[in-house]
Amino acid sequence: MKIIVEKMKNRSIFYIVLSLISCLCAVLMISLPSLVPAGTFQGHPLADDVSFSQHTDINPHLTSDVYTLPINASGNTSDWIEKSSGETELAAAPWWSIWYYVVLTIVVGCFLIYGYIEYGKNVVSVRHEIDEIKEENERLNKELGKRMKEIDSVIDQLKIAEDELVKKSEKAGMAEIAAGVLHNVANVLSSVNSSNCYIMDTAKNSKVEGLIKANQLLREHIDHIDQFIFQNPKGKKLLQYYLKLEEPLKKERESIVTQSERLEKKINIINDVITAQQNHASSPQETTETSLTEVVEATLSLQDDLVDQYKLSVTNELNAETPVIAQRSKLIHVLVNFIKNAGESMEDNHPENRHLTIKSWEDPYKVYLSVSDNGSGIKAENLDKIFSHTYTTKKKVHGFGLHSSATYMKEMGGKIEVNSGGIGKGTTFTLVFPIIRDKEFSGQN
Repeated sequence: MKIIVEKMKNRSIFYIVLSLISCLCAVLMISLPSLVPAGTFQGHPLADDVSFSQHTDINPHLTSDVYTLPINASGNTSDWIEKSSGETELAAAPWWSIWYYVVLTIVVGCFLIYGYIEYGKNVVSVRHEIDEIKEENERLNKELGKRMKEIDSVIDQLKIAEDELVKKSEKAGMAEIAAGVLHNVANVLSSVNSSNCYIMDTAKNSKVEGLIKANQLLREHIDHIDQFIFQNPKGKKLLQYYLKLEEPLKKERESIVTQSERLEKKINIINDVITAQQNHASSPQETTETSLTEVVEATLSLQDDLVDQYKLSVTNELNAETPVIAQRSKLIHVLVNFIKNAGESMEDNHPENRHLTIKSWEDPYKVYLSVSDNGSGIKAENLDKIFSHTYTTKKKVHGFGLHSSATYMKEMGGKIEVNSGGIGKGTTFTLVFPIIRDKEFSGQN
């Protein structure tokens, strides 16, 4: 964008210089007759009875035309009309016979030709930039439409999955599990809705509306676009608008692409949850060797909106290298619950004092992953209750999160430990995984 603006500045400077040179040349041309050097001219007698003694030097600028002058007359200027008796005529030298006049004419002509060529290049460049903006606008509209269809499809799937979860839970006595799964889906769906709202706001406030109006004005003058752009004040403003439009559209595109990528990750997590729940009644979800570092990074990427919302300062100290045997989607949901609870517990802290620390380490027998905050803390008498079904100290919350997290960890052969120094002392949740050797893991499968 800066390069384009700089080019336009250079072109403007060129046209100004060209105009000044043209004006200077015009002044020189007008004053040129008075600049003809003084000289003498050839004369001959007006009557036969008058003797003409000699010829004087002939001005090299005169042609071979006959000049009628008084006897022994000479002229120093081209405006000598009549002298003495008889008729006197003096013609100025023609301009093409004056060398510096010819040189000036050639120079001016070259400048005019060069200016016309640059003018043509400028018109072509403007048209090319307009075409690129139109293509980018069409591509963004298609991308936005595609993402909106995906969101609608996911919402429909969630409604279907929710109905299926309720029916299966009632029939198989799995209402508690269904509630836990739906709670986790709701957490992710909240983040999906944030991304969706961001994309919608970007689309509503897009510079595309201004581009549409600009294109309409351009279409009205397309038949004489050159004259419109360079002579009409609106045309010049339109050109400046197109040049300034590139950067906002680029930022809009980057924002939509970023949110779309986040949205895709969240959709994949939701699909994993739906698939896991659909297969839960018949067979457990497959457990695999899972990197805790990769899961933490995926969770933070999934919850970046939540981190921004609570203005959390996140510190990672991930030192565990041994993979754990876990169901990836369930482990992500456990961490999502921890991060969400941590953010809520630090709401009363100053925004610069909201610290979330995630650590991983291992010993010869176990692998640990902890999530710590410096929030409101937990009373000692409540530490044994927080994993109970429906237990919560929050308003308008059902208390499924920590209970389902404990259930998931038990299914994966691990457990959750919680520690808090009391009210105002923060809380630490620690996931504990046993290290299962290759032979043991193969035997389990």
